[in-house]
Amino acid sequence: RTWVGGPFREAQRYLLLYLVWVAPAAGAGATVLARRLRTPAASAVGDDGPALAPAIGDEDGPVARGGGRGALADVVLVLPLAVALVLAGPGLWGVGGALAPRQLPAEWSEVRQAVRTEPGPVLALPFLLYLDVPFEDGTARRMLNPVPLYLGGDVVTGSDPLLGGASQERPDPREALLADPLVELRTRSVEGGGDPRVLSSTAGRLGFRWVVVVEGSDASRYRAVADDPGLEPVVVGDTIALYAVRAWPGLVTDAGGEVVPSRPVVEPLAGLDASGPAVVRRPGAAGWLRGTATGAVDDDGLLALPGGSGPLWFWPSLVVLAADCPAADFRVDGVADPYQIAPGGTTTFSGYGFAPNGQVEIFICSTPISIGNFTADSLGNIVQAVTIPVGTSLGAHTLAAVGPNPAGRTQVAYAAINVVSTSTPATTTTTAGTLPTTGSDTGRLLAVGGALILLGGAALFGSLRSRRSATA
Repeated sequence: RTWVGGPFREAQRYLLLYLVWVAPAAGAGATVLARRLRTPAASAVGDDGPALAPAIGDEDGPVARGGGRGALADVVLVLPLAVALVLAGPGLWGVGGALAPRQLPAEWSEVRQAVRTEPGPVLALPFLLYLDVPFEDGTARRMLNPVPLYLGGDVVTGSDPLLGGASQERPDPREALLADPLVELRTRSVEGGGDPRVLSSTAGRLGFRWVVVVEGSDASRYRAVADDPGLEPVVVGDTIALYAVRAWPGLVTDAGGEVVPSRPVVEPLAGLDASGPAVVRRPGAAGWLRGTATGAVDDDGLLALPGGSGPLWFWPSLVVLAADCPAADFRVDGVADPYQIAPGGTTTFSGYGFAPNGQVEIFICSTPISIGNFTADSLGNIVQAVTIPVGTSLGAHTLAAVGPNPAGRTQVAYAAINVVSTSTPATTTTTAGTLPTTGSDTGRLLAVGGALILLGGAALFGSLRSRRSATA
């Protein structure tokens, strides 16, 4: 919770930097250990013993060739290679097809597109960490609430795993402030009565722009959401519904309630116009700065900024920003609907984040073929029907929309499609309905680390053999 310890709450993000160090260190350590194993054995050998050769890194030190300790030293030298294979293996061959993606209903894609078109904080209901998620085939699975990962950005839902216990860490200060209003909402859903605006008034005060309700676990206790006059239905489907908070004041407002224009660059960095003291509708935490001035947390758990100018940024993320900024805004997710399309057929490509009224060119890849030039709307979104060239080969392809973002930098929006024969039934399910990968990609990190250790160990082992041959 402190500005010093904050960056280490998710210390696994620094694993890759650690691997860069540990790769050469593993090979160097094995070399030093092998040298120490050989040198004592050599000092105990008499004049009639085996021939001696210089130790590695010590041309004057004797090293015995042969013998048990020499063989052990050889084993130590190849140990980094063995460790590399053990670490890299799982990342290379995966889980042998034991896992398969599940498709979410197409209406989930509509919800995500609406939120991306007009981004803002989202309140996800039911307020549960785990819930029964409905899939397109009619089945449901209890799993970690996928809404925060699926929508991305600032999404708040329950963090209580319902395992009991007197204390619970709440990662978002707004979660505690939602507890009582949600109890009243659930009571109203079951018994009636109460304030019909209990949810919209609380959501507006805490800065939520959207409310999402997923059918399944506990959804019957949130029926009163649909009757709240302060919420506007945007997408209402069988498995998910999206409501807009009519009283949403804007992402950043000053003390008088006026909107302060902001321009996202790459999370967590945004341009911000000069103003007096302002409130940002996102969870407050130590480490946020406006230029060089420190932000604070207000009574509603939101980020309070002092008056002034300068970008809005989160200093503990400097390591991430250093890696992300060179490619900031270069790639965003798009949507192609339908996902399966025959050569010569038409699909609708949707993308966001481009310069308002900017020119966008759409390509089909892997060998880029231009489909046409189009114009983004006044919000920087593009929703365009495109025709797949008649000669396109069957199989997986990618649609790529290329154009400037509001900062003038080139960005690309990607959407996957599957080109099928005319006899294959088309489907309107988009790739945006596939559940995203959850958790850290440790398998890939381990594979990278293993490969680095493999290269370092191979180089050192080859150097050892060359030097021993030269001294033989």
